[in-house]
Amino acid sequence: MPEELTSKIVEVTKASNTSEVDSITETGDVMWLPSYIEVMGSIDAEFQEASSTLQQEGSQYQLFKDAGVTSSGDNSVLVMHSGSQASPWWLRSADTSGDGTWFYVNAAGHAAGKAPSDSSYLLVPCFCI
Repeated sequence: MPEELTSKIVEVTKASNTSEVDSITETGDVMWLPSYIEVMGSIDAEFQEASSTLQQEGSQYQLFKDAGVTSSGDNSVLVMHSGSQASPWWLRSADTSGDGTWFYVNAAGHAAGKAPSDSSYLLVPCFCI
């Protein structure tokens, strides 16, 4: 990134779950992956068992809210590409079952599931200026 931009990036406090129910850690970050709730704004019915923990990771970013992103279906604004192919990308939210899986956004732009941490998905970093 150009120095003109990096010099304006500021540290923010991010809350992240630690893969255990209701176990949240706060860190000071200058770059981070967005959480499930910061992107989707609400919890899909499929993931209600993790709802109380995921909701502690922040609130939906205005950018995603304005774009109409929801947890109930595909969101074209969330589609990311690796070359010409749409690809899934990681969220920073760990599954609360403790099985080592993490939430991700699938190639259609839906927070469709959880995957092992060694899966090859894109990273979409966030920062604050």
